[in-house]
Amino acid sequence: MRDLILKLFNQKEAAAGIELAKVYLKENPADTEMANTLAGALYMQNKFDEALYITKKLAELSPDDDGLKLNLAKCYHSLTNLGKAEKLVRELHEKNKGNKDYALELSAYLSMLGKYNEAEEILKTLELDNRVKFNLGWHEMRRKNFLKGFELRSFGSFENAWGSEYKLDISKEKRYKKGENIKDKTVLLLNEGGLGDEIIFARFAQIIKARGARKIIMSCDKSLVDIFNRIPEIDLALPYDSAKKMDYNFYIPMMNVPNLLELNSPNENIKFPYIFPKKELVEKWEKKLNNIAKDKPKIGIRWAGNLEFEAGQFKTMDVSLLVKLNKYGQLFSLQKDARSGQLPHNFGVYDLKDELTNWDETLAIISTLDLVVSSCTSIVHMAGAMNVPCLVLISVIPYFTWAVQERTTDWYGSVKLFRQKKLGDWSAPFIELENYVKDEM
Repeated sequence: MRDLILKLFNQKEAAAGIELAKVYLKENPADTEMANTLAGALYMQNKFDEALYITKKLAELSPDDDGLKLNLAKCYHSLTNLGKAEKLVRELHEKNKGNKDYALELSAYLSMLGKYNEAEEILKTLELDNRVKFNLGWHEMRRKNFLKGFELRSFGSFENAWGSEYKLDISKEKRYKKGENIKDKTVLLLNEGGLGDEIIFARFAQIIKARGARKIIMSCDKSLVDIFNRIPEIDLALPYDSAKKMDYNFYIPMMNVPNLLELNSPNENIKFPYIFPKKELVEKWEKKLNNIAKDKPKIGIRWAGNLEFEAGQFKTMDVSLLVKLNKYGQLFSLQKDARSGQLPHNFGVYDLKDELTNWDETLAIISTLDLVVSSCTSIVHMAGAMNVPCLVLISVIPYFTWAVQERTTDWYGSVKLFRQKKLGDWSAPFIELENYVKDEM
């Protein structure tokens, strides 16, 4: 059975491997190697509580095993218990001063706790390899050193930590190099990251067209094809597998555009809006939502990020805070996944989960709202790209777009930011946000 379990894990059959490993370990509880393998598999499946339980037991059996302590810290981190995670990794760092992995892990946890300066100082003591440069890039961004930040973040591409170019089967021969002339050329813009990232970086098609590109092809997630085909500067948007077969002179990985094109700002020479809903859908939804709102301001709310993505748990808050905004207008829920079931029934919130069937419908809905309130999700980037007023509740360790510690952001003129002071505490930024809504609406 043991060999079968390992074979299942090697073949990416995690669910079957996990269930079989649990049965095996009931009969062979002394097999700590298999227990550790199971904990790792559970962690990769975002089953952090189960992974923590097993890892704690293993750490109790082998208290001097630094690897288990690091795994334990990662479990605490993923369960948003950064205090325990930091304590464990700090002990490892103090014990193993020459270990770069522990130093990088500690720096990351300190940043998540809002201890930015201490986190950066640790990075500055390390030899400048790709990982260190990548992490230093975020700190440059928080100081508004936009280009330098992206130059450093680009080193994450070599560590599979930035963008997703590394996942794609594409020849580097036509990869754009700094300073190359794109005038009268056909350029393939290779979108990367999650849906939010694709929306963020789609703006830079304007820069590439302004520099004289004859034709712009954009590869993107299939759910965004129709939307990106409405961006005036994009001649053709296609799913990646189709786009890579097209003839082009250069391709540019989009998350490296600021670095490769040496841009100094995310909004210089960018016109807003750059994402456009379908007119006929806007008319449909404007009529429907106005009938529901009955002359009250229309406010869209979303309270949870995608837990399948890294740090999704840090973008998830208690919906019971957001529904308090019902005194300022008619609330519409933009939460699409199973967590829409968390919505209380006694606040008069209109649930749109069954009508958010695709991005075209979602864009049309957002465009008719007076305000969007959300944690850091792709909805925020769509609202910002359409120039719709949007208030964002963000974690202590924000995404790179929100790294500058200010209420406003250069990325979107219509977006305002409300920041946690303490990890996990959404009440303080919500009070600030509610006061802002009260004054504005």
